[in-house]
Amino acid sequence: MDTEALIAGWFDGDLDQREASALSAWLSADRAHALRFARMAQAHRALHVALRPDGAAGVVPGRTRSANGAHRERGRPSRPTLRVARRRRARPGRFPLAAALAAVAATIAVALIVAREPSPAPPSVAWLVAGRAVVADAAATAPVAIAAGVAIRADGAATIAYADGTTIALDAGSRLALDGDAVAKRIRLDAGAIGMDVPPQASALRIASPHGDAEILGTLFTLDVAAHRTRLDVVHGRVRLTAKGGASAVVGAGEWAEAGPVLATVVRRASDPARPPPPAADAPAISGFTLVDAATRAAIPAHGPIGDGAIMDLAALPTRALNIRADASPATTSVDFHLSRDGILVEHRREDFAPFCVMGDTPNGDVKAWTPAPGAYVLRATPIAGPRRGEAIELRFVVR
Repeated sequence: MDTEALIAGWFDGDLDQREASALSAWLSADRAHALRFARMAQAHRALHVALRPDGAAGVVPGRTRSANGAHRERGRPSRPTLRVARRRRARPGRFPLAAALAAVAATIAVALIVAREPSPAPPSVAWLVAGRAVVADAAATAPVAIAAGVAIRADGAATIAYADGTTIALDAGSRLALDGDAVAKRIRLDAGAIGMDVPPQASALRIASPHGDAEILGTLFTLDVAAHRTRLDVVHGRVRLTAKGGASAVVGAGEWAEAGPVLATVVRRASDPARPPPPAADAPAISGFTLVDAATRAAIPAHGPIGDGAIMDLAALPTRALNIRADASPATTSVDFHLSRDGILVEHRREDFAPFCVMGDTPNGDVKAWTPAPGAYVLRATPIAGPRRGEAIELRFVVR
C-alpha cells in the first residue's frame, strides 16, 4: 500500500497492524513526513467542519472518513440519507396533509438522532507523529491526534507536530500537556527535556514549567526540567524566561538560562567569562563560582554553579551559613577577592589556601559562615600562581 493510501486508511480507521506500523515507520523516517501528515490532518478536520450537514462549525473527531470513504460519523446519519431528505422536502407534493405529516415525522427523527449523538471529542491541536507515548492514560503509537489539555508521557524518544510546522522532540520520560489551540499555543512541561523548532508565530507560544515560563515567537531551543531547576538553551532566535519569583531574562542565540527556587534567573553566553575555555595546566585560572554550605563545604544542592545575574532568595535556601568558593585550576595558589554591595566595598582579601572562599577560613581551617545582607553584589576574583596573575572574572548577583 502506498503512502497516500496509508494516510487515507488511517483517517478512515481501516489500517491493520502491519499497515499502521508501516505508516509509523514512514512518519519517523523524516521530519518532513511528520509535518506533511500534521498539515493533512489539520486540512482534513477543516474540510470535515466545512461539510457538516447543518453548516455549523464545531468540534469534530480526530479522524473521520476520508474522501474515498463512506463519510459516516459516530452517531450521525450518513450524508446520502441527508441528501435524500433534502430532495423530498424540496419536491412539491400533491398531498399537503401527507407532506406535513412527513415533515413532522422527519423533524422528530432528526431530534432523536441529535439526542442520541454522543458528546463531541475535544479538538485536536497537534499530533504524535513519531515514537510511543501514554496519551490520556492510554498507550499509543504514532500517528495519534492529541487534544488540548490531555496529559502526555513519552515512553521513548517521540515527536509531536503542529500543522504550522512547530515540532516538539521529547526525551524518554518527559511529561507535558498541550493547552491553548493550534494558533495560541500553550505547553505545560512538568518533567523531562524537550527540543522545539518554532517557525514565526502570530501569537507568542508559551511554555510553563514548575520554576518559570518561557515565551517564544520563533526559534530553535531545548528546555530541560529537573527537580530543582528549569534550564533553557537557545540555538537561534530569542526566548524570554521568567522565573516564578518574577525575575526574567531574554536569552539569545548561543545562550542558556536557568530558573529555580534560589537562583531565580541565570544567563550565560558561549563566551561568558565565568566559563572560559580550559586554561593551560600550569596557568592560574578560575572556571566559575559555587555557593557552598559553610558547615559542610559542600555545594548547596542544585544551586552549585552561580552564573552572572543570579538572584538568591535567602528564605528558600536550606541554610544561611553560606560562602562563595572560586573554582580554580590546580596551578592556582592564591585568589584575590573584591566584593561590593550596592557599589560599596564590603570585603577585600587574598586567600592563599584552598578552598578559595570569598569570606575566608576560621583559624582551625573551617570555611567561615556568612549570611549576605540583601542587595546587589559584584564579586571580582583574580587567580594567582607565584608571580603570575591570571585573568580576573566578575560575578554579579542579587540577594533578597
